[in-house]
Amino acid sequence: MSDPEAPDSEAARRRAREGGVEDERDAAEDADDAAVLPRPSLFNPLPPLIVVAALALVAVEAVFVLAQLGFVGGPGAIGWRMQASMDWGFSAPLLDRMIARREFPPGDLARFLSYGLIHASLVHTLFAVVLLLALGKAVSASLSGAAMAATMLAGLVAGALGYWAVLEGRHLLVGAYPAIYALLGAFTWSLWRKASGRGRILAFRLVGVLIALQVAFRLVEDTGDIWVAEAAAFAAGFGLAFVVAPGGGRRLRRVRARLRAR
Repeated sequence: MSDPEAPDSEAARRRAREGGVEDERDAAEDADDAAVLPRPSLFNPLPPLIVVAALALVAVEAVFVLAQLGFVGGPGAIGWRMQASMDWGFSAPLLDRMIARREFPPGDLARFLSYGLIHASLVHTLFAVVLLLALGKAVSASLSGAAMAATMLAGLVAGALGYWAVLEGRHLLVGAYPAIYALLGAFTWSLWRKASGRGRILAFRLVGVLIALQVAFRLVEDTGDIWVAEAAAFAAGFGLAFVVAPGGGRRLRRVRARLRAR
């Protein structure tokens, strides 16, 4: 008399063997990716995208500084920074109104990105430029120019949404820091993926360093609750790196296959 559970047992063993083969193949593919990608370093050449982004921040800030010094724009130009913040900074109450009215004018939607070009002061801008150049060099070892652009834009959008969702923000959100923290998230993902065991925890130590620097910076200049936007952007950059880093398509197919197997 045949065992009615035999077919099920055989199917289970077959799935286990297939799973083992798949795990070995995944490990081999991960090793190939690690071999292809150089280890992130702060001594990589500056990517053109990062240079252009840094120059854009410097150019915008130069206009505000020259206006404050009276070299351009006349007496009324001293308020250009504040006016630009009001016109192009991200406003949580404005997003609330757009959602309530179900109206999303392109000019207001542009604030999700444009706020990254405007900063509260010269020091605020310089600190952002230094961080952008340093992290841009590091991340360029793991991401292409297009992937870095997508990460920075996603960081700006995620930062604005996080700022809106977590805080009842009455203050305007300005500054490139969410884009920078998105790059930090991608850089951390690169370190985390190459590490194992306790090394995966150590991959996050640069985040701690930047938090300490931000605390020190806040002693010099109050930056409000921008840390909420930075945290949201970091999470977005870390998650997006799974897709935009080399091998992202294969990783997505692998996840999709595993979900279907369940």
